[in-house]
Amino acid sequence: MKLITYSLIGIALVGQQAVAEEKTIQNFDDKTWYFSAGYSTSLWSSDKWHDPSTGGSTINSHQNTKFKDLNSYSIGLGKQYEDWGFEISYEDLGRIKWMVGRSTQINGTIAQSGQANFETKNLMLSANRDLWESDNSEIYATFVIGKGEHYNDTAYLVVSGTTVEYANPLTTDVTTYRAGLGYRRNLSSRVVLDSRITFSDYGKAFVWDNVGNTKTYRVTI
Repeated sequence: MKLITYSLIGIALVGQQAVAEEKTIQNFDDKTWYFSAGYSTSLWSSDKWHDPSTGGSTINSHQNTKFKDLNSYSIGLGKQYEDWGFEISYEDLGRIKWMVGRSTQINGTIAQSGQANFETKNLMLSANRDLWESDNSEIYATFVIGKGEHYNDTAYLVVSGTTVEYANPLTTDVTTYRAGLGYRRNLSSRVVLDSRITFSDYGKAFVWDNVGNTKTYRVTI
């Protein structure tokens, strides 16, 4: 899944810099430890899929494909070194729904709709580079690499009112990437508000086909 997301993040500063009088964002630039908690929502997502199997249940086509419930929560711990910041964070996207409309299979079966569910989690290492700053705000670039997983246990098509289940439980491990721009503004001597626009690549999530007993159908998450 490739996403463009908007994130709103609260940052709590710790250490000597966090209690300094008349604090400005520039104190945040000098060996400051911080905790973060954030929420992200999708502005755009890809809708690519592929079914390389050759059995009768192979999907030929989908209509009206889309992801649903593309929101995430994250927590992190970071440290700032002058113009660079580094952070380790954990992100949970919850249960993502891959929704499809009218679908056809090689054997001629026509389904009216379908759905696959993926539970996605991501452990990330971020590097942030300051680009511009004033007394109490700054703009920065962020670069992220992570280790994620997609867990799938549900994938079905609805054929003439009957739900046909195709999935056995499967976890797919992936490497994730992210890049974007952020704006940071300090609200008090300890609290900073951070907002970001980022492009993320969560790799591919697979479905274990219980008909052919193999890992086949996939979506690009």
